[in-house]
Amino acid sequence: MSIADGKTRYVSTFRIQLSSSQSKGANGQVSQPAHIPTITTAVRKPGETSNAVSSKHSHTSDLYPPLFTEPLEDCIVDEGNDIALKGTITGNQPISVSWLHNGEPVLFGKSSLVGGVVTLIVRECLPEDAGAYTCVAENTAGKTSSSAAVCER
Repeated sequence: MSIADGKTRYVSTFRIQLSSSQSKGANGQVSQPAHIPTITTAVRKPGETSNAVSSKHSHTSDLYPPLFTEPLEDCIVDEGNDIALKGTITGNQPISVSWLHNGEPVLFGKSSLVGGVVTLIVRECLPEDAGAYTCVAENTAGKTSSSAAVCER
């Protein structure tokens, strides 16, 4: 903020570098970037010219939103067989996982998240178990989802 000629002026500059590049580690899995972009805010103090600006650097902590590195896959099952949906998620823990079937919360089956692998098992499926399944993964940094179609023969 600066005061010149009786007028208050606010100056704020944000520099954000976004990168979609992902690197693969030795085990072949996609790893999170080593550095989160820095957001820089410049504030002009009273009496300073535009060349004399103090900077405050605010570094985002190493908090990564969930990301499906292996999404759910469509499948076809026979009536009476089990449905097994599986995906792989990266991101900071704790990650909460919920499942939707045709847009409604899943109230059946067994869901788990172990070592970044999320699964939903529906035992002895019935015709009404066919449809669109969505896994929603969320932590304090963000939210993502992956969907698959389950067809019954």
